[in-house]
Amino acid sequence: KIEAGAVELELVAFDIAQLIEEVASAHAATALHRGIELIADVDANLPKQVVGDPLRVRQVITNLVSNAIKFTSDGEVVLTVQLVDSPRDGVVRLRLAVTDTGVGIAADKLLTIFNPFSQADTSTTRRFGGTGLGLSICRQLVELMGSELEVSSALGQGSSFSFALELEKEDLLTTRGLTVNARLWHAHVLVMDASERMRLTLKSQLGAWGVESVLTQSPADAVQAVRGRAQANEPSIDVAIVDVASLGQPAARAAQELGAVLAPLGCVMVAMGASLGELRQQLEECGFVAELPKPIHRNRLLDALNTALAAEPIVPVVGAPPSERPRSPSLSEGGHEVSLNGRTVLVVEDNETNQRVAVAQLRALGFASVVVGDGAEALRLLRDSEHGFWCVLMDGQMPVMDGYEATAEVRALEQRSGRERLPIIALTANAMPGDREKALDAGMDAYLAKPFTLDQLEAALQIGCASAPGSLPSRMATDSPEWRETLDMAVVEQLKALEEVSPGFFAQVVETYLGTSDENVRDLLAASTAGDLHTVQRRAHALVGSSRQVGAMHVGQLCATIEHAAALDDVAHELAELSDAVHQAQQALLAVVRAGA
Repeated sequence: KIEAGAVELELVAFDIAQLIEEVASAHAATALHRGIELIADVDANLPKQVVGDPLRVRQVITNLVSNAIKFTSDGEVVLTVQLVDSPRDGVVRLRLAVTDTGVGIAADKLLTIFNPFSQADTSTTRRFGGTGLGLSICRQLVELMGSELEVSSALGQGSSFSFALELEKEDLLTTRGLTVNARLWHAHVLVMDASERMRLTLKSQLGAWGVESVLTQSPADAVQAVRGRAQANEPSIDVAIVDVASLGQPAARAAQELGAVLAPLGCVMVAMGASLGELRQQLEECGFVAELPKPIHRNRLLDALNTALAAEPIVPVVGAPPSERPRSPSLSEGGHEVSLNGRTVLVVEDNETNQRVAVAQLRALGFASVVVGDGAEALRLLRDSEHGFWCVLMDGQMPVMDGYEATAEVRALEQRSGRERLPIIALTANAMPGDREKALDAGMDAYLAKPFTLDQLEAALQIGCASAPGSLPSRMATDSPEWRETLDMAVVEQLKALEEVSPGFFAQVVETYLGTSDENVRDLLAASTAGDLHTVQRRAHALVGSSRQVGAMHVGQLCATIEHAAALDDVAHELAELSDAVHQAQQALLAVVRAGA
């Protein structure tokens, strides 16, 4: 459509800072399970609203962030929006950038990476589970918006993609609007985080609110800074924002010792992290009064600071064992109750949309979760440690190592080591004859077709209590819905119901689907043109699962047909209507988000 000149820009007012934060949040789970830091660095001087095409900006940034995370195995990915200048009245020039510490790109490859279907190093495809294609589309969209997509990179050191936009300000009298408590002005806040970029990002935002910040990277540095100010009769630290991952291990003990020093000096602590999980209650007992999720949003940061400034320091008892969690709604096990809280489920799934839905559903049932993207990662995790997982939700088809092979390896490991059998539940986007038998033959304990309801998931988790093989009914397996509506609103409502335990969840799932579906369609059509039916089958399979998960049942049905045809070395005629069907589903999902329905 871009090459044909059929793409038109929409000019509407939008909050670009909020857009950047939403994109970061949508990729938080993926960054977390890859073990990398994802930072949203938003200039505090941005106008409240600008006029442009938020959908196109979102598509470009989503693609760049997705690629950066995919090709980064250590370090960080930073998403930046900076106010450069104001070239004329009512107009601002902004620079948006996505910078990573990933594999990087060789100098002789930089000139070709924007070519359609090009990749700097084809050997990364299997290692990272994808090609990272889409830069050609990104460049064309950026050019459509009157700019140029620039790249700087060094092999083995990382890459940075950036572009500048000149946008009108919606309201010259409106500045970036967050209500700042008067107590925050001239407050003194300590930031403890091992990431220098994270420390500097927080310092910039805090400074815009009149806050003096002290930056430290470890508990020892934090203690030294607070004690040093007290000894020098300098103003005391009011609040300490502590990155939980930077506490070291065991985190709860380090938090106790830190609180025992800071609290008597009048300092209130805020826990910062991508996923606190089971540490949450222990941190409360250690004196932490508020939680600040990563990636950081300005409004969440402000809320956490206001909460902390209104609280009194709590001195923890060093050495006191953490209390037991209260028992929660539970599943029955042989006539007695087993609490779901404290149970952790390993989710092995390469599709980001499906990851988010599974994590939210598990949270709604009281489970913690750990997410990995392929069978090899899961096997490494299960082999290297006494995992303590309640059970495993294992997708069948994944890059590197699929779920069936991983399950067979787990069963062999259990037999060699004498470990207790770990229940493994198969997840599949197919509901076809033979799938259930294939899962059980591989050593899985149950079979669950996507999308599944909370009730079906809860029933499957009964296997984790009973440790008994079995199968579960799936509505997708037995009920063939009519493909008349763009969205199945029953599925949509199930997703929106999860916002009770995860606010903003539905919008984040839609955000993820917008990015991944575009990438999958693009690669699928390119593979079809090239006669690569294996890639057609793989991309169609990914679209089946993610589309049905968000209620786009017509797209799911089209892709199931395409996948089945590709498996038979045939090309389905449904390919011709796939792009329009996906676009229609995307627009319908966005309409639901905007309407709040």
